Amino acid sequence: MGEYNIYMNFKKYLSELFISARLVICFSLALFVFTSAHAGEFFVVSAQMNKVNDTYHLSAQLGYELSTEVNEALQNGIPVTLKLEAVIVYKRDFLWAKKVTKMKQRFRLRYHALSEQYLVKNLNSGEQAYYKVLDDALYNLEHVVDLPIFDAKLLDPGKNYVARIRTSVDITELPVPLRYFAYFSSGWNLTSGWFSWDFLTQGIGV
Repeated sequence: MGEYNIYMNFKKYLSELFISARLVICFSLALFVFTSAHAGEFFVVSAQMNKVNDTYHLSAQLGYELSTEVNEALQNGIPVTLKLEAVIVYKRDFLWAKKVTKMKQRFRLRYHALSEQYLVKNLNSGEQAYYKVLDDALYNLEHVVDLPIFDAKLLDPGKNYVARIRTSVDITELPVPLRYFAYFSSGWNLTSGWFSWDFLTQGIGV
């Protein structure tokens, strides 16, 4: 009877040891994934609006730090669409701010394995450019220079307006199987949040 109890206790000990070992392994794997995955971040450093030939142009300094999920998708040939939104609102006393006009520019970033190049395409204008390394492609996207966005006739001259811009990953442009996963993934829900500043409009032809 004593030998049987010793055997059962030893068997229980081995079972608990095996479970503990599995927990340690699972915890280590989870910790490795957590620490090795890069969350990514989008942000707006600065922005301004300039009037050129009756059109307002946007110049902005953006920041794109891709998450592990987005970067892996790119390396596997999945195109990623970046969305740049701009909104003009007019502040009114004792009333909600009035949205005057809005604009959305989309840029598609894609890696071509055969040529080992990254393609950046403006989906609004059709303009495109190739880059050998991802950092160069992102540098191009981060520096927005004199991008025409609004007809000056949409705004009243001599009034103070508030301009807002933000940039994000356009999840709706992803392939359907990946799209549903991306909606619930922090690695895909990358957005800068709204960046706002005041500006005074100029007259037509000025």
